[in-house]
Amino acid sequence: MILLKKYYPSANYSDIIDKLNEIAEKNIDPSIRFKAHLASIYLNFYDIIDIRPKFDFDHEYIYKQITGQLENNLVVNN
Repeated sequence: MILLKKYYPSANYSDIIDKLNEIAEKNIDPSIRFKAHLASIYLNFYDIIDIRPKFDFDHEYIYKQITGQLENNLVVNN
């Protein structure tokens, strides 16, 4: 979904965001909850988060980019 939003930003992702938020809240696996939350954040705020996918990318790489940019933005704003 993150890559779809990157390349097709004008599509309607509201149902997907709702499902990601549900997963982030209710899934028993903390890793999955965290990734769902990051994906939801990206889908909502893609205009301030610049991901740079690789063709042979590891999914973890995308989440690390989102996390890093969120950390940098929070440090700068504080």
